Amino acid sequence: NKDVKALKTDAVTGNAIAQLPINLFNITPYALAGVGYGWSDYKNGGIYNVGGGVRYGVTNNVELDARYRYISDFKNEITTNAFTAGVNYKF
Repeated sequence: NKDVKALKTDAVTGNAIAQLPINLFNITPYALAGVGYGWSDYKNGGIYNVGGGVRYGVTNNVELDARYRYISDFKNEITTNAFTAGVNYKF
């Protein structure tokens, strides 16, 4: 039985997002891709991410957001899948 250690990771990325609003249902699906730099207890270096999601407009100012991202270093030695959900408020 091996001990499993959690890997602490931080990253900074810049992303491009393409979206297609569907006004009839008040949803906006989108795709995203980006590059950046990540550092961890194990390794530091360039990373990329690709993914997509959907936003649902509850009101003119409030959106619900669900997103998936595949994140990896350029050698595909460290990869992760990230699922997130959130609430956006527009001022």
